[in-house]
Amino acid sequence: MDPESSRVFSPDSTLQTAISALHLSPISNLPPYILNLIFLTNTVEKLNYPSRLTTAIQTSQVCHAWRETALDSPLLWGRLIDFDHRSLKLEWWRTELIRRSGNAPLWVQGHVRTHEDSEYFSYVLNNHWERIQVLDIEAQNDFLPPSLTEAQLWAVLHHPAPILQTFKVGWTLSANPSEALFADQAPQLEVIMAPGIPFNLRAPWISHIQDIDIGADFTLSELLGALDYMRNVKFLSFDCPYELDPFHNILPIVFPFLEMLQINGSLTSGLSILQSIIPGSPSCSFILFPNPREPDLDDDFVSTMLEAICEQILKFMQFLPLTSRLFLQVGHDPQYPSTFQLSLHDAKSQEYLNIDLWDYPTISRHLLSRLASSNPSLLSNVKVMRLRLAKNVSATQILPVLDLFLASLPSITTLETSDSDNVLAFLHDSEASRPLPGLHTLSFYELLRLRNWTEREERLNEWRQQYPSGVLLPFLQQRKAIGLPITVVDITYELLNLERSDMELFEQVSGLVVRYRDPTDKKIVDYKCGSGQIPF
Repeated sequence: MDPESSRVFSPDSTLQTAISALHLSPISNLPPYILNLIFLTNTVEKLNYPSRLTTAIQTSQVCHAWRETALDSPLLWGRLIDFDHRSLKLEWWRTELIRRSGNAPLWVQGHVRTHEDSEYFSYVLNNHWERIQVLDIEAQNDFLPPSLTEAQLWAVLHHPAPILQTFKVGWTLSANPSEALFADQAPQLEVIMAPGIPFNLRAPWISHIQDIDIGADFTLSELLGALDYMRNVKFLSFDCPYELDPFHNILPIVFPFLEMLQINGSLTSGLSILQSIIPGSPSCSFILFPNPREPDLDDDFVSTMLEAICEQILKFMQFLPLTSRLFLQVGHDPQYPSTFQLSLHDAKSQEYLNIDLWDYPTISRHLLSRLASSNPSLLSNVKVMRLRLAKNVSATQILPVLDLFLASLPSITTLETSDSDNVLAFLHDSEASRPLPGLHTLSFYELLRLRNWTEREERLNEWRQQYPSGVLLPFLQQRKAIGLPITVVDITYELLNLERSDMELFEQVSGLVVRYRDPTDKKIVDYKCGSGQIPF
């Protein structure tokens, strides 16, 4: 125990001595402006628990000095108008928050659910609109807040927004032909995620937007014509209108900071958007959500269009950095049965090139075929692949093409997977095509020995009946038999607990090296199977 703590907790210390000692602790000596910066940091992230307002209230009750610092910070309280917090159900707190905020910028967030919420929300909008810096109001099924009309909202929204930085609302408003959103004046606006609210695509504030979600109120020509004004965006989302002719002669535009391109709605219009954008960022992702209710198109036209879409996706990929790690997911989402998603890169970790093929099997088949036949291969640098197959992936539509795709990847030497997934079963059944011919290492992030087969999916039932004790051992034995042996099984993932039964299984594959963590000191150890001397 340090001398200061010994004085505080010694039996003969007086209360006054203890208090004096506590005042000498480092946190008690923080200058008020540093303390205030810490308090403000707690308002930045939208945490589920505890809420930002709860944190501020509790912080202000720690001691007199902290309370004084908090109450002297209008900026702190201006950021805490949170309609999801129970305190804002009380009229006293609503008034108190506005009082404590002084003339500081306001952050208005949460759900406006009740008539009382609407009255307070309307009061804040009408009396403090020019102070609002963040407006992030979530809608209930796109409905307007209770007791508020479109006219009342437009009466505020057509005013200039001098300090507004974030505008995220879920309502749908009809166009107001007499007035533009923010009167086209929002000089600090960086984020606008309000696809249900019409605005001027060529407003001056468009040029400094970073995140934007554009609704379906615009024609394709209007969308394409506005792209040149949005070169600085990081997140760009479109709801594309249906138009029959997707082949426009457009000069593509480089977006140097683009991290995510999301195209919703019409495939035909989406193709035109893809043709118009060149990502300049090394960490750009792309997601396509086609409209399943798009009018029926001629089969030849659809085939030509899908080929063109895949061609644009391949061009998109050419601007991404070469990587040695690929994360490939193939699956199906029953909630959105006609969507297609392709995430080309993980912008957060930048560790893997992510290709997520979910649904819309026609596009997935086209893309996998093109990737398999691309020369030179866009994936020629990939050494490590993490593969995940959803349990309901289409065996007839996707797996045959995936089989050929994996056979075209000789550069991959390491496969990251789980033995509870159906990946090994799929690879075992793909003996004829010799998938992943360069593979020599299996790296497990989960090891369950396939004891938890899923009962519901027909394909998994077939695999479960064929391999009742799991497919890992048959897979290892088969690879060895066809001259493509797995030489290393890596089980060093931190959360894995290796059991003796696991080692007994691996022992049956003579010459296989099992790389694991010693249970006592967690050091990485290699064990060569077939010696008959299992280490534990």
